[in-house]
Amino acid sequence: MNHLVNLYLSRKLGEKMLGCLIGEIVRTSNFDKYTQNIIDGIELNKKISNFVKDHPVYERSRMKLNPKYSKHSSKIIDIFYDHFLAANWNKYSNDSLENFAKESYSFIEENHGILPYKLRKLISVMIHDNWLVNYSSVQGIHNFMREITRRDTFQTNLEYSLEDLINNYNDFKTDFEEIFPQLMQYVQEMTHSEELVLQEVYR
Repeated sequence: MNHLVNLYLSRKLGEKMLGCLIGEIVRTSNFDKYTQNIIDGIELNKKISNFVKDHPVYERSRMKLNPKYSKHSSKIIDIFYDHFLAANWNKYSNDSLENFAKESYSFIEENHGILPYKLRKLISVMIHDNWLVNYSSVQGIHNFMREITRRDTFQTNLEYSLEDLINNYNDFKTDFEEIFPQLMQYVQEMTHSEELVLQEVYR
């Protein structure tokens, strides 16, 4: 669910950025039809997800939610974190969020056929409604949650969890600002290490 975080962290990795998106949908058993770069991006998505979900700050964020959302707490916190990245974008990028979104949409559309069917439908709505930019407002997050609830009846009224976001806004923001730089460093170190391995292999 944290589309913006995944796109931001993989923004310089070409096809791996598509894999990061696909990783939200695809199962390990469906790897055969993808290129190695896409597979590497899917694996990166899983590593990002594991890093965040194993982090004590993430658990601290989850505990701020009303217990009635416990079944969907991870998805909700992912969306909240996308909001804080969008709302504070200038802190993490020299490029504008609008330009980043435009370039991301263009790249995704150029490779639309690679995406799983379920993700294609979601991406079409993302681009049409400009989710990446609209994540920056609480109203934009509300609209996004309402849309995914409409598309998936098992995700019951996620938009109502925004009451918890509003009531604990600064605390959630503090959590994000603590965990995100660590996540950025983790991804940078991991991708740099992989590049060094490739350089050694092809030397």
